[in-house]
Order: sequence, then C-alpha cells, then structure tokens
Amino acid sequence: SPQQKARASQFWKDARSKLALIAKTSHTTVGALPVDDDDDVVSTTSSSAARKTGARSALCHLCGAANPVTSRLRHVEACAERWTRVHEAALAAPGDDLDDPGALPEDPHEGVDFDSLTMPELDAANVESERVFFEHALVPCEHCGRRFRRDALRKHRVSCTAARPFSKPLARQTERVKV
Repeated sequence: SPQQKARASQFWKDARSKLALIAKTSHTTVGALPVDDDDDVVSTTSSSAARKTGARSALCHLCGAANPVTSRLRHVEACAERWTRVHEAALAAPGDDLDDPGALPEDPHEGVDFDSLTMPELDAANVESERVFFEHALVPCEHCGRRFRRDALRKHRVSCTAARPFSKPLARQTERVKV
C-alpha cells in the first residue's frame, strides 16, 4: 500500500543517515542500503572516503558482520566452521528448535576477489550478503513477525507472546511520527 511504501522509504532514509554518521565518525566503510524506489544500491560512504581511510568492508553472509575485504575469506571460513559445528551438535542432541541453524547456506560470492571490486560492485555484493544473512541466519518471531538471531529470539519470546505480541516495527515507527 502507499502508506507502507512511505513508511519503508522513511525507515531506509533514517537508516542511511544513521549509518552515514557511524561511517563518518568511525572512518570506515559501512555496508550498502537499498534506494527508495528501485533496486540500485547506495553506499553510505563515498569511494574517495574509503580510499582515504583504506577501510573497505564486506558483509559476512553467515553472521552479518562487516569485515575488511582483505580478511573476508578467512572470516567466512571461520563462520562456516562454527555454523557447521553448531548444526551437527543440534542434530546429534535434538533440543530447542532454535539450537539448529539449519544447513550451511551457499556463499553467494564463491570465487569473487573482493580486493578487486569497485565500490559500487562491493556495495552490490554487500546487499546480496545481507539478503542471504536475513534469509538464513535470522528467525522470525511467530507472534510479531520481527526477525532475530536465534539467541536473541529466545530472550524475545519471554516477553512477546500470542496473548500480547509486540507491535510490528513499522507500526511502532509511525506511532512515534504521529505523536
């Protein structure tokens, strides 16, 4: 609906400005966010700023962390090993549904040399990594629909129940704007 589109547009505008401030104060390149009405991406820092600081970050598709492009491969290997170890332990001793992260998702950037990517290419790669992360690593709450890491969802479930679910994030945001 037009209202949802406007709320989403405002949400991303606010997120971009917050990330730009973080990037400016920490002198690093922060991941990309989608533009309001199309599928392009916008970097929260310019490529010239990244050249000045030498900090170019790539998002991990498994944990969502931003890492220097030079250490991305090492980080992804460590995350994949940790993911596999947790998955195998959950299969060996079934317990809570949140204990098993599921099968290891494929690396959407297998064989890509992140050091040679331009800033727009890096931003596009970060958007894809973020999509895979949201799809596989974050679990939706069955009551309010918000997505959490498994450990955070366990804590969230204590206060968000079927009888009293938390309101949806965009609904909360528009309530603040209306006041």
